[in-house]
Amino acid sequence: MRLTTLLLLLFVLPAGGRNILENPSFEVQEERNSALPEHWSVIKRGSFEPTHRLEETLALDGKHAARIDNRNPSCEKASLLWMQANLGAKLKKFQPGTKIEYSVYAFAVDSPATARMYFESLAAKKCFLKTEKLSPGKWKKISGTFTLEDLDYGTPYVCLQLIGNGSVVFDRAYLGPVQSSSEPEVIVPPDANRVRNGGAEKLDAKTGLPEFWKVLRRGKIGAGRADTAIVSRDAHSFLLEADGKPDGMLAWDCRLDAEDLAGLKPGDEMILSFDANTRGDPSVTFRFYIEFMQKGKFIGTFISNPESVYAGWVRKTLRFKMPKESPASAHIYIQLLTAGRLNIDDVTLLPAAGAPASPAEQAAGDYCRTTGFPPRHTYIRPACPGKLKLEFFLPQPVLKVSLSEIDGKPLKVWEFDKLPVRKSGQVELELPPLANGAYELAYESGGLTDFDLFRIRDKQLRGVSFRDDHVMLLNGKPFFPIGICTPSNELDALRVYSQSGINFITAGVSGGERAAAYTFETLGKYNLAVVDWNNYGLRASVSDEKLRRSFQEINTCLEKHNNFIGFMSDEASWNNFPLESVQRDYKFIFKYCPDSIAWLNNAPRLTGSADDPRQSFDSVRRYSRAADVTGVDIYPVPGGRHNNLPNKTLSCVGDYTELSRKLIWDEKPVWMILQAFSWSEEWSGKVTGQNPRPTRHELRFMVWDAVVRGARGIVWYGKGAQDVYSDFWRSVADVSRELSAVAEWIMNDARPASAPLPGAPSKVKTLIGADFMILVNEDSEKTAEFFVKLPKTFYETPSGKEFTDPKISLKPLDVLILTSKPVVIPPTERFTPRETAEQSNSHGIYRKKVLLSGEWVAHPEYLRGPEKTVFLKHDFTLPARPRSAALRISVDDYAKVSVNGIPFVEECSSHRTVSEYQIAEKLKAGKNILEIAVTNVSGPTGIVFELNADGKIIRSGEDTFFSMNGKDSWKKAHVFGKPPVKPWGEPNIFMEKK
Repeated sequence: MRLTTLLLLLFVLPAGGRNILENPSFEVQEERNSALPEHWSVIKRGSFEPTHRLEETLALDGKHAARIDNRNPSCEKASLLWMQANLGAKLKKFQPGTKIEYSVYAFAVDSPATARMYFESLAAKKCFLKTEKLSPGKWKKISGTFTLEDLDYGTPYVCLQLIGNGSVVFDRAYLGPVQSSSEPEVIVPPDANRVRNGGAEKLDAKTGLPEFWKVLRRGKIGAGRADTAIVSRDAHSFLLEADGKPDGMLAWDCRLDAEDLAGLKPGDEMILSFDANTRGDPSVTFRFYIEFMQKGKFIGTFISNPESVYAGWVRKTLRFKMPKESPASAHIYIQLLTAGRLNIDDVTLLPAAGAPASPAEQAAGDYCRTTGFPPRHTYIRPACPGKLKLEFFLPQPVLKVSLSEIDGKPLKVWEFDKLPVRKSGQVELELPPLANGAYELAYESGGLTDFDLFRIRDKQLRGVSFRDDHVMLLNGKPFFPIGICTPSNELDALRVYSQSGINFITAGVSGGERAAAYTFETLGKYNLAVVDWNNYGLRASVSDEKLRRSFQEINTCLEKHNNFIGFMSDEASWNNFPLESVQRDYKFIFKYCPDSIAWLNNAPRLTGSADDPRQSFDSVRRYSRAADVTGVDIYPVPGGRHNNLPNKTLSCVGDYTELSRKLIWDEKPVWMILQAFSWSEEWSGKVTGQNPRPTRHELRFMVWDAVVRGARGIVWYGKGAQDVYSDFWRSVADVSRELSAVAEWIMNDARPASAPLPGAPSKVKTLIGADFMILVNEDSEKTAEFFVKLPKTFYETPSGKEFTDPKISLKPLDVLILTSKPVVIPPTERFTPRETAEQSNSHGIYRKKVLLSGEWVAHPEYLRGPEKTVFLKHDFTLPARPRSAALRISVDDYAKVSVNGIPFVEECSSHRTVSEYQIAEKLKAGKNILEIAVTNVSGPTGIVFELNADGKIIRSGEDTFFSMNGKDSWKKAHVFGKPPVKPWGEPNIFMEKK
């Protein structure tokens, strides 16, 4: 025997040399055949195929293990073994009565298998064996014992056997006295998937369902099965489907036993993930979670937020830490929450450290950007860009930078190489002389594409701009946005808002020049500015030409009015707006609406996995680059809900404000949308004690926590913002009026600082200027007490009383505002309704409820879903050409109308508006046809219409037909019912159209 062989044998023998097997871990190869382990013989009967070999990729000890493969069903009864013989002399070393252990670790490859180890002596007529069923992905110990008798064992042998079909790897074989150290019965490789049959590839012969999984169905709606039509990998996937909302639990359920969880320790970070596909329907919602149990009790449950998929396969992940107690079992549930179909594939449960980095995770930190731009990336003559500094973190050592006019011609290209890969770096650009205009710098490196926009212009006389400190200017004057993004439809509410510190609301301006003029004039009477919540980026299918023309026409209208702020897109990443579409819309706004901003509000996530672009920080950062203003909506009352941060107190508002600033490298303003509703009224329309609206104390804290953390705009969301005659609104008004007053101090200060206050606890956050101090105690449990030496006399807001105590005492979640001159804000009196005269109807627009006699209808095969246009036709007969004929329409989302082949000029939009057209000249005696192209952007869709032709009523309903292409396959409409039917409710605007 070679010296190297001896050394290897010594290496693999257990401590004390009590294992009498040679080469027990199969590390030593035969000299004549390196594919076989030395000292082990191949026993093979009933198969002529290759079955035995050394395994190099799966090994428990060292580099090698012994493998047996039997994939041929016709050889199921073959006898396939590894054998080591001639053990008698070694066995005589032990005294009779010694308890002997024979054991080996076995690993099933890909699919379940059965393996056996046995010790046999023909001379002594003794055979001891142990058989185990093996699950893939884990090493299981096959172990037995016997007592050594005073017999002649002759030349006994040990065999390792595969029983039936399958593939098994053996390692760490042992024969000797029972080992004193207790080895684990199951060893799971650190990077092994703990989920059995996570790809649904092994199906139960009787049920047809994936092995180790079951469908949990506690209602009558919905079912689950294995699917072959939609797969992420291999041949099968899991499918859940329901024609309506499931009336009980509908989920796939996978049980994990103690063996599956072996080796996991309390606190180990884990990732549960799978591929999900809803067949292009983002309205399909699901969730997934894992529950751990010990002795019949739940010891840990980790659950995802409701999830959806915009298109294709998307990897969903849930990161959690193992519970403090070691679980005996666990269940993984993947649950369908709505109507629709959900395909699932490649379910894995892996330690976070062992999970391979996905392409998205590898690319998560990649970026390239230009630093040092002026506010809103706007150079005011005579200033102009010369040298620009780029900073980056690149996936490749090359970088291409292209300068072009936005929506125009290319101007120059720079190419850099030998740059650091995925390390921070910088380069400089020298720009050529540029005329006034809007420009794009596009960056490319490997799979990374980024961009920056900038403009050069003469002095701006109107519209929105920003100072270096992110304070907004409207028409050249400082303006601290305090808004309502869910305003009341009542005209008198505008009066209430204007008297409550509110200075802008959201309202549409894209419905044509008359509608926009009506909006601006009406709101202007109450000194209210406008933001158009148009969800820019949503309509990806709109052509460049149409989009360009749309923004050019809008800007022509906007130039006539001075109270427009800009456009808002809500939760674009969370709602799966295509990133390229958001970027395109932003570029067009930037160029064609230069006095208006683009504001992108984000969902309160920002900490999700890179594989989920809806909520990862880096993904949301890419969306936020397509905006002039960003921020988050956060609604934490009660109990810190509606956020996925560790901080479950109200101060998560401040945390999200700071995260928003980091999203855009703190170079753009942050506006925060805060809670003015109760969660129960969002669900059922009623406020409950369990889910109340925020108190005045909570409202005030949220506002000032956002402001001291850097927010320079505050917006209210929810039904409470419409309840303007309530006591709740008095609280909103108190806080908003105080903000409006103190904002003047913030905007007039040279540079207020959010620096720690000497002597104050770390949870006291501050904003301090020359003539004011704002202190917020973010601690939800402890009062903050400390001494401050005030440089001058200060007065407390809103009372206006002089503040003389050098000791500051801030109760939990409390706010102290001090100013150098008294600011007195009396409590808001409860507002009462007033009769408000409707303005002149010169625009043909009226605020009133009009309920049509037609029924809401839609294509029976497309009631909701991603963007699509379907086609409607409705035939009717008239005895004569009518003298008058009024067609009234309300639609979700857009409609292009034709009568007898004659198209209308204007597009009809909004389910909140009833549009009326006079169409008598388009009608004729006899058969007439109404044709409408109905475009849905997302979610539910439908249309309702009513035609009054000289008293004859033609209405939408059972006689209405739909087609997917407008040419054939016409189907009878799905009828929802007459207005006000869910989900559309009552329209509140009536518009006379030409």
